[in-house]
Amino acid sequence: MPVRGQRAGRDPGNDVRGWSRRGRTYSCTSTLKQTTENTVTATGEDKDGQKATDTDSKTVKVLPGIQVVKSAAPAGPVAPGTEVTYTFAVSIPQGGNPLTGIDVKDPNASPRSAGGQDPGNDDAWLESGEVWTYSCTSTLKQTTENTVTATGEDKDGQKATDTDSKTVKVLPGIQVVKSAAPAGPVAPGTEVTYTFAVSIPQGSNPLTGIDVKDPKCQSAISGPVKDPGTGETWTYTCSATLEETTTNTVIATGKDEAGTVVDDQDEVTVKVPKPGMKVVKTASASSVTVGESVTYTYEVSNTGDTELLNVKVTDDKCAPVDYTSGDADNNGKLGLKEVWTFTCTTTLQVTTENTALATGRDNTGQEVTATDSKTVTVTQVSPVAAKRICPITVTLVKPKPTKVGNRVIVKKIKTNSSCGKAQARRAVPAAGQQRRR
Repeated sequence: MPVRGQRAGRDPGNDVRGWSRRGRTYSCTSTLKQTTENTVTATGEDKDGQKATDTDSKTVKVLPGIQVVKSAAPAGPVAPGTEVTYTFAVSIPQGGNPLTGIDVKDPNASPRSAGGQDPGNDDAWLESGEVWTYSCTSTLKQTTENTVTATGEDKDGQKATDTDSKTVKVLPGIQVVKSAAPAGPVAPGTEVTYTFAVSIPQGSNPLTGIDVKDPKCQSAISGPVKDPGTGETWTYTCSATLEETTTNTVIATGKDEAGTVVDDQDEVTVKVPKPGMKVVKTASASSVTVGESVTYTYEVSNTGDTELLNVKVTDDKCAPVDYTSGDADNNGKLGLKEVWTFTCTTTLQVTTENTALATGRDNTGQEVTATDSKTVTVTQVSPVAAKRICPITVTLVKPKPTKVGNRVIVKKIKTNSSCGKAQARRAVPAAGQQRRR
């Protein structure tokens, strides 16, 4: 479409050689027949020849040239075999062009007009402010959604179309509601009793030959043998011993006077939890000396599918074991994503292996345990050999030369000690003399 610029493309700013500093305004027009999104692209070039580009989009919603609104009576839920009347109100949006050749179609029935073809001025043109009403009927045997389509044509031959849908729920000809006692969760080996309440929705036909089946019942299904009338409820039961979470489905069937078989089903799940836990034990040191203390840390997590109650940790060689952290929601239950921490400190005298025991139970009473062990090496202190050091008093006596032959004798060197006394004599050669050999 042509785009026109302000002042025929001239510069609305300062008009200097066509350069734009304040921006320019452009416009164009288009006749829309449907909701339209279109995009504008602006380009330009600076004084250095560098190109610039930008885009912007806008969506304009176009109202249909015709509107149809569908309703159902009764709106539902209804019993099987109920006759439902659908009504279609056809009009033109405010300001829309008059239409002729109005056609209304519903795949489940043939609509007929109500109150004449043109309830307005009878000129065969659907005009703004007029509402033409159509209706049809249909007997429903099951929940049904159907769509009406209304069409028309304006004076230029342009067609207008609109649609509307309506769903009517049809109750089954028979209804069964299943329950379990206990409803769960239950411990493995629990016997569960299933109850099946069979009835007919209000307005449905009486049934005979009622049959109830549940593939996971371990006992025979007990129940009445008479045909129910509208408003009656027949009760059936069976039992089963469950070892794991179980979902089972009951199917109830019956036959009306015309021989039509109707059925309904219901299911119930009884949960059998599988609790589990894990404990990981660590020590503050892997090796200590005699008499040193060690702190053990125990991390307890939930490995099952249900929360755990009364979670505790004991240690065969350390007490007491105290809870320190981990209960994020402070509800006293070990959740599936929680890790609880416990600690215990003790003094070791010998190399020690000790075992932690974590315990808990689920809400059905099932108890669970977990263990983990840790060994800490204790090093003995080696005794140091003590050397006895004796204090010695030494008395030096200036030798008085006593010549004996060619020797000079130092009479004595005294040592006094608490370890005892010792005396020593030593011969020292006289000056200038050599020791005889």
